[in-house]
Formats: sequence, C-alpha cells, structure tokens
Amino acid sequence: MSFGKRGTAKHQAVQRIVPPAAPEADRGPGVLTLTRMFFRDFKWPILGALMLLFLAVPYASYTLRLNAMEERAKDLLRERLVDPESARFRNVTVDLRTGRVVGEVNSKNKLGGYVGFQCFLVSGNAAFIGPDWC
Repeated sequence: MSFGKRGTAKHQAVQRIVPPAAPEADRGPGVLTLTRMFFRDFKWPILGALMLLFLAVPYASYTLRLNAMEERAKDLLRERLVDPESARFRNVTVDLRTGRVVGEVNSKNKLGGYVGFQCFLVSGNAAFIGPDWC
C-alpha cells in the first residue's frame, strides 16, 4: 500500500471520513445576496425615508429655536409683571432675523383684576410693554 496516491485504500478512507463541502445552492443565500435583495425591493421607500429625515431635522431645529426664544421672552416679561403667574399671552411671533419677540400679554394688577391685553416687545435682554409695540 502506497502513501498518498489517488485510488489507494488509504486515500479512499480519508475521503470517506471528511465529507465534501456542501454546494453553494445548499447553503442558502449569503449575507451579501440578502442585502442586495433587500435594497432591490425596498430601495425607494428607504430613499424616501432618508429624504424626509434630512428635511425634518432642520425643521425640528428651527422649531426648537423658536420655542426657546419665545419662552425666554415670556420669562423676561413675567419678571416685570406684578403677578407673574397670571400672565396670559396671545399673538406671539418670533423673528429669527432680528431676534425680536412681539405679542400681547394680559396679567392681573395690584387689585387682582386683569388689565386687558397690552402689546409687548422683547429684544435681547430688554422687555417693553405698551401700545407702541403692536
């Protein structure tokens, strides 16, 4: 018996012990194939969702800035009022170009009655209440 030659008994015994590798078709699709199939089927919905995400992020940032400026202006106005808890706001607008906040505020006076809506302007750290700001 010779060592390592094909067709010999020893070579045939080794072939019987080690099973041959399964063909590619029996293993199923690979990860790369599944990824390609997924993107082939869902390419446009994924691209649409990414587009919406890229459009929504700047809008959310813009909205957060507006809300922060509005709340800061309301806090500045409340500091100037006799009864800060009674403050009611309406028609509040924020101008991002100038950094000004304009609107109307109604609050209670020293006697406990509401005085009626008055115009206000907040620019930087200065808050003004009066009829000239509408």
